Amino acid sequence: MLYEFMTFNMRCNTPVDGKQAWPYRRQAVFDFIQEKKPLIIGTQEVTQDMKDDIEQALTHYQTIGVARTANDESNLILYDKNELICIESGTFWLSKTPQIPDSIDFDSACVRICTWATLSFKHQRNVMFRVFNTHLDHISEQAKVNGIRIIFEKIKSMNQILLLPTILMGDFNSTLNSTTIDWIKNKQNNQALPTLSAYDLLNKNERIATYHAYKGITTGDPIDYIYYSKQCEVEKAKIYKGTYQGRYLSDHYPFSLWIHMTDI
Repeated sequence: MLYEFMTFNMRCNTPVDGKQAWPYRRQAVFDFIQEKKPLIIGTQEVTQDMKDDIEQALTHYQTIGVARTANDESNLILYDKNELICIESGTFWLSKTPQIPDSIDFDSACVRICTWATLSFKHQRNVMFRVFNTHLDHISEQAKVNGIRIIFEKIKSMNQILLLPTILMGDFNSTLNSTTIDWIKNKQNNQALPTLSAYDLLNKNERIATYHAYKGITTGDPIDYIYYSKQCEVEKAKIYKGTYQGRYLSDHYPFSLWIHMTDI
């Protein structure tokens, strides 16, 4: 069957956004998710109050993840608990000491994390996969490159124990010609790593910016990405540009990839 995997920077709840702030957007966000019904949603910038709203409104999704520091943002993974079972999950920090909470290195402007999960289908327990969801630093190129390196090291170590199809998604704060994206491209000969880009599945006229600052911008490069390993049989990708119910869901567009999971 074909399942949708979505990365979605929901934009933190801040009064600076005025009429675009979370309390004005959240019902449209929930209605959008209820309509599209992604199997997996990798979120970014979710604060505790937003998490509470999500868990109250989207009851068929289970959330995975912790805040990067106390009372801060998280990169929650939402999965459809009617379809999936979480086998194991965790969060690590994009620092020299990934296992130490709140750790920060590489001249990063913020503490940065990656949340991951190993999941299987309820109706087909042998179909398993892993999802990694991150939000790279918005300033330090050194932090971005080292953050991706740490994530790939984690994926590699887990694959050495049990090789599984892997999806890596998130807000990379990096354009197509950046050092960070080049680093990923240089790993493309490794079939076990998520180095194939969902962005490359888009038609030329669909290859647009994913961050638009509530202005509906469509020109430019993405900064939100979904990468997948070669074990995944993918069909299509889509950036949900424009408005929904007359408003922007966030200052980023949701971005989705469809995968034939039961064919893995």
